[in-house]
Amino acid sequence: LMTDDLALQEQAYYNRGNAYYGKGAFDRAIEDFGKALAIDPKDVDAYNNRGWALTQKQDYDRAIEDFSRALELNSEYALAYYNRGNAFLKKGSADRAIKDLTKAIELNPEYSLAYFQRANAYFSKNELDRALEDYNNSAKINPSYADVYNNRGWVFFTKGNSALALRDISKAISLNPDLSRAYANR
Repeated sequence: LMTDDLALQEQAYYNRGNAYYGKGAFDRAIEDFGKALAIDPKDVDAYNNRGWALTQKQDYDRAIEDFSRALELNSEYALAYYNRGNAFLKKGSADRAIKDLTKAIELNPEYSLAYFQRANAYFSKNELDRALEDYNNSAKINPSYADVYNNRGWVFFTKGNSALALRDISKAISLNPDLSRAYANR
């Protein structure tokens, strides 16, 4: 059982880790999340957030370890499944990514970003119809997310439907004029 002082100290490290993360100081964030975990090794949020900071540093193996530890402690933690799926996708393990992203969607059927990332994983495997289905689901849940239209436009382009590709990429640009990838695709 943690004393109030230790609990406050753990919370302070966790909060400062989040602040460092927000400033892009990932090494310092990782260090503070580690200090929080030294005080409370069952803090699933600290594992998740340290894993996300490790992902930003492209340390995917250590990130996956942290997400896995969070999931051992809480098997219903949709965000940790999503984040681990992201790390697997960035690492080039599309099948493992799809498995985790599917679990995140099962736990939270309105998880637009999980559909989006699973679509990206399917697209990386050239499973265009499945990618299209997931981009559609993501857009249905969050119709103002420009990246989904940009990426769905790429699927249409890859499938040879330039009219739908142009429609979606134009929609992406109208939602986010700074979306340089969309301009480059146009």
